[in-house]
Amino acid sequence: MTLWLALNSVAITMLGAVLFLVLRQLGFVLQRSGPVGARATTDGPRIGEGISPHFAPAGVNDGKAKLIVFMSETCAICGLVRKGAEELARVWALEADVFLIYDCAEGGSTSLTPIAPGLWLKKDPSLRHRLSVNLVPFAIVTNATAVVVSKGLVNDVTHLESLLEAEMVKRRTRGLDHTVESGAPLPGTEYSH
Repeated sequence: MTLWLALNSVAITMLGAVLFLVLRQLGFVLQRSGPVGARATTDGPRIGEGISPHFAPAGVNDGKAKLIVFMSETCAICGLVRKGAEELARVWALEADVFLIYDCAEGGSTSLTPIAPGLWLKKDPSLRHRLSVNLVPFAIVTNATAVVVSKGLVNDVTHLESLLEAEMVKRRTRGLDHTVESGAPLPGTEYSH
């Protein structure tokens, strides 16, 4: 009888451990899955609409695309989005500037602070409302002329990257079109006789 109880308690303990591991893996899957791109919304400026670059200082208009990420200090998911935006700023530093725009209590500093190359932070309680952004975290991508090319609600780095990637593909395609029109060989197609 004692052996039977011991075997049962070992079996129950093992089943509990297996159940814990399965639920843990399910949590990882649910955390990593979800919408592939940013969720479309009617918030914010319309696609194709120009926005005045009143969030950027004079020296930042350098011909790069802009990823503008609106967050709130009270938003739980915004910390994860910020880490993703910082990573994108490192990866896309030569092609895009990233602006982290936080809501803050009235009276906070509204100056734009450089955090790293291509990464800027601004705490502005009214900018989000001036651009009609009602939900956070929300991202807007503009081209070099401050025209909105993509936007949406974001929850992680893949959402941010999906918005930015659309503009980067357009820029690269335009560069290849220009190369073909000029008669120069495409990269990797040169050959010697």
